[in-house]
Amino acid sequence: MASNNRILIFTIIEAVGLVAWLALVRTGRVVLGVGVEIVGFIAEHIVSYNVKNGKPLLSGVPWRPVLVVAGIESVAWLVWKALLPEAILAAGVLALLLLLGHALELNLVNNLPLRHNFVRRLIDSIDITLIETIGGAVTLGFIIKYGLFTPEGIASTIALTFILQEEHKRSARKIIT
Repeated sequence: MASNNRILIFTIIEAVGLVAWLALVRTGRVVLGVGVEIVGFIAEHIVSYNVKNGKPLLSGVPWRPVLVVAGIESVAWLVWKALLPEAILAAGVLALLLLLGHALELNLVNNLPLRHNFVRRLIDSIDITLIETIGGAVTLGFIIKYGLFTPEGIASTIALTFILQEEHKRSARKIIT
């Protein structure tokens, strides 16, 4: 099983990518923010794949599946932000897209075809999806409302990191050995 310290590496990559994306969008640099968000998810999934498979952090990865999973997660958060004036709809769509991405990711890190035993993977992904959807949406919502460099924004960034770390630890325990 992956160590918590190695899991923390890709947790920080994801948290920084999400927070930087929102900070850039909030200041009107939308295209740069979206680019940072996409690159952040690709980097997170490269490191995540290697950590969960006990490899050096920047080893080779199966690129197509990594890009598919990173793309789904990236789109999930972009759609969430676009739908945010309708918070319940935004959270519902975020949850469905993250559930899809997490199910595929479980197969990716287990070196299985992405659609392998897909219904089972969807069920296995419910807990981590709920953690990321609820925790991420609430903490990122605070950053959108209050800004990054405020007490609320800083506290939300710290909380987001702890929430994502818990999600990633649970996900790492789902590796088939």
